[in-house]
Amino acid sequence: MDEIPAYLSVKVNFDNSDYDNVCDTFGGGFDRLPAWRELGNLLAHRPGWHFDVVNRGEALWCLGVLGECRLAIHVTEDLRYHCYDHGADSDTVAADTTAVETWLKDREEAARQPSPLIIEMASADSWKLLKSHPFRLRVSWSDGYYAASVAAHTHPRRTWRPSPPCSSRRRSSRAWTTSWS
Repeated sequence: MDEIPAYLSVKVNFDNSDYDNVCDTFGGGFDRLPAWRELGNLLAHRPGWHFDVVNRGEALWCLGVLGECRLAIHVTEDLRYHCYDHGADSDTVAADTTAVETWLKDREEAARQPSPLIIEMASADSWKLLKSHPFRLRVSWSDGYYAASVAAHTHPRRTWRPSPPCSSRRRSSRAWTTSWS
């Protein structure tokens, strides 16, 4: 069975939000596209990771909740991966995605937890921020384990519908999406 690459599921909410187009335009051009695809395949279906265009139009993979970017990774001019840990204020340059995965090993779980600052901001005024904006919650399961992540802001309506099965090498799962306001 031909597996669809994980990076093909990534959207950035532009008129032309295809991952390849965004990486070509904001990620350093066509020459970096194979490295961006490898990074997208590594991160696209991992809980908490999101792909953004930040600052002055730079493509970046981030791990964090509520827009926080606790870990950040982007492709450099020499087709390596610049990895930055905001909590430790440290960075490294990885030669390939295997080295990126090694770098993530000791950091990823802790970075999935909200920082004290984001908890303070979110909990202000009796959690007003979370109550005033609709969010989409993505829940996936595999081998008896469940993972939930806030996938995106959504339109203010209630829905509960099965999503297509996730096509990740790491897990075979079925996911549901819910929205609330």
